[in-house]
Amino acid sequence: WYQRRVREAVVSTQSTGSSGINAEYGGDTGSSYRFGVHEDGRDFIELKEMQMGASGVFACNYEYPDGQVYAMSFDIKVEKREGPQDVIRTITFREDIGSGTLMCDLSSLREVRVERFYWEIDGEELEESNEKYTITEDGPTKRLDVNDVTEDDTGTYRCVAELQYYPIAVRFNVTVIASTKDIDFGSWTPFSVCDKQNKKFRFRTCVEEECITKYGYVYEVDTEEC
Repeated sequence: WYQRRVREAVVSTQSTGSSGINAEYGGDTGSSYRFGVHEDGRDFIELKEMQMGASGVFACNYEYPDGQVYAMSFDIKVEKREGPQDVIRTITFREDIGSGTLMCDLSSLREVRVERFYWEIDGEELEESNEKYTITEDGPTKRLDVNDVTEDDTGTYRCVAELQYYPIAVRFNVTVIASTKDIDFGSWTPFSVCDKQNKKFRFRTCVEEECITKYGYVYEVDTEEC
């Protein structure tokens, strides 16, 4: 067996099996080869841990006692293994609610080895929690909380599980709806007189029918020091 290579030097180690086959190993390919003879007498080459550099033409040569050579060649192409496309979710956050949550459930990968898991925001890996983002997990459920949501948080978020050969991911296309509180709530009342704690108050009421759904309350209180 031998491998013809155009751009890379053909190598080095050479062995002769019981069938009289010459074997050469592509030492710069990053892959490993095993040569042998089946019980029925057929010779074989086994390519293991395939890397992109292993692509090429492999040939086995049989030389007969009279000097004639019988050759059989194989054009091997190694293609990069591609993972599945991202699962896409469209998510809406509301600036008025204050925070937004994204969740990934990895329970379907229970029988698969996950090399690494991480969150990604607009192509940048989020390494750890901070004031803006909180990363938590509960078994196979991964969670990302986006705190103090603003329109600037609109973007692409991904939860990525790296498997042995490729990553799989859920992509969240997040849109943040700007605050409508000043539209939904009526005008502020005048401030009250100062109380014993030297504070004064004013109130406003939500005038939209869906206030409870959007905000969880219908009255808003503003406090100031006297």
